[in-house]
Amino acid sequence: MHRLGSAVSWSHHQPTETPWATDAAALTLSIRVNSLRATDALLGWQDDQSAWVTQLAVVSSPSGHCLVLSLTLDSRRAPLQLDAPLDAIGRDQPHEITLRHLGYRLELLIDGVLVDEEWPADLRLLLPGAINVPGDAVTQVELWNRALQDDEVRELCGSLVAMPERYLGPERTIAQGWRPRGFNVNVGDCMPYWHEGRWHLFYLRDRRHHGSMWGCGGHQWAHASTTDLRHWDEHPLAVPIGPESHGSNCTGSVFWHAGVHHAFYTVRQFDGSPAPLCLSTSRNGIDFTPHGPLLTLREPYDGPSGRDPVVFRHDDQFHLLLTTSLNSAPGAPGCLARLVSDDLHHWEQCEPFFIPGPDYPGQPECPDYFAWNGWYYLFFSVEGVAHYRTSRQPLGPWQSPDTDTLDDPMARVMKTAAFGPHRRLGVAFVRDGEQWGGSLRLRELVQHPDGTLTTTWPAELPPNP
Repeated sequence: MHRLGSAVSWSHHQPTETPWATDAAALTLSIRVNSLRATDALLGWQDDQSAWVTQLAVVSSPSGHCLVLSLTLDSRRAPLQLDAPLDAIGRDQPHEITLRHLGYRLELLIDGVLVDEEWPADLRLLLPGAINVPGDAVTQVELWNRALQDDEVRELCGSLVAMPERYLGPERTIAQGWRPRGFNVNVGDCMPYWHEGRWHLFYLRDRRHHGSMWGCGGHQWAHASTTDLRHWDEHPLAVPIGPESHGSNCTGSVFWHAGVHHAFYTVRQFDGSPAPLCLSTSRNGIDFTPHGPLLTLREPYDGPSGRDPVVFRHDDQFHLLLTTSLNSAPGAPGCLARLVSDDLHHWEQCEPFFIPGPDYPGQPECPDYFAWNGWYYLFFSVEGVAHYRTSRQPLGPWQSPDTDTLDDPMARVMKTAAFGPHRRLGVAFVRDGEQWGGSLRLRELVQHPDGTLTTTWPAELPPNP
């Protein structure tokens, strides 16, 4: 079989003593195995103290055996891990295992199928010295100091190339309890949006229950839309993690103005520095272009925790709310900061918009603001549970209903959007046990004459049987 020209290669027939150390900012590592029956290291590299710094192994876990690729980066943080369950990919047949490093994203592919991904804080992997191949499962290893293209990866696989359905299963229609197809992937915070007859579901595509990126989540804005809640179109990532990113994309919101869809979000930084408020825009609501950071919160607000922007318009001025803490107040209470703008690009910091008070510990996350039938509503979540306030005035004062929650505690950080001229839908994720991230839940809001709210199942999306 023809193999692409590679910088370094190893095989049982022609082992090499060439050092595998590389300083390339991008690379591709290809590993051919005859089976995955072993339950130990398949190959790896060790440091001067004989400790594994990069290793491919089959390991046993409570959920079964997994293929695990553990990678140490030159920052010497805890290793990143990419993995796939053997029950899904098969143990007894040969596989082409590919690690592709694009300089900002790591991808694990099995027979050409993307099964896992991670995002390093730095760029370079550690492959020091000579390769260590302790068993006979590995038959061929090759290294390129560049990221191979998709067609080149398929060429590597040859007859082993597989369709995604083989390992990831079929695509499922969005419904109650839905989650993205694949391993280690979940629905995170949801950001619904209604525009010209179409209901858009933006959501944080979560990896490892917020565990990717060393706990930053590796979050990207995924996107699907519908006109009837029964038939859905899935779209490209609206806000991906790209080469210019330095962290994980947080929850935000989309606002329509002057023929443009404006997506506002912040980016959680690896080093704990203030999270910049960012903007991406789109003419068609599908293809978004990033515009870079707009600002970071200043005192008296806590800049590193600034996140979850939501925008609304009042008195010919745009208002933006951000989750944060008020550092100048005793105990630095959680609050919603308010900023104002005339053009959605240049923002002026103002006094806090809302402070929940001592009965709501922590910060009010994932705010939502909307007007409905003469009432104004402010949503916020504390420890994942959504609460709401009502007012007859656009900027408050805000009143707390006797029961200020809307759903059971397993449904996290509900946010809402109109669905047609008279209906409003809420959307949340149902977490997996005590972990962050899970599956999708959609609810319909019911408004009572006194402005209070309850929820029910949308007729188009009943609960799972």
